[in-house]
Amino acid sequence: MERCPHCRARWEGGDACRRCGLEPGSLLACEAAAGRLTRSALARLADGDPAGALAELTQAQGLYREPMLEHLLGWARHEAVAGDLSEG
Repeated sequence: MERCPHCRARWEGGDACRRCGLEPGSLLACEAAAGRLTRSALARLADGDPAGALAELTQAQGLYREPMLEHLLGWARHEAVAGDLSEG
């Protein structure tokens, strides 16, 4: 996290925002969980499991909005549809 989600002050890595005092422990935990889900989803895509990747990326996006997740979700959707078409 580079900026406080509440007041947008530059984050200096402490337990609380220097400007507004927000303690972002749970926010940082959500960001970390989204990162773990994203890494797992990338592994699923590499293993040929786009449906599993899509589920994990959707969960990650629910925890932490990040522009790259939108792109990964689009890719996983495309791969899932392409897989369904080739099986049918």
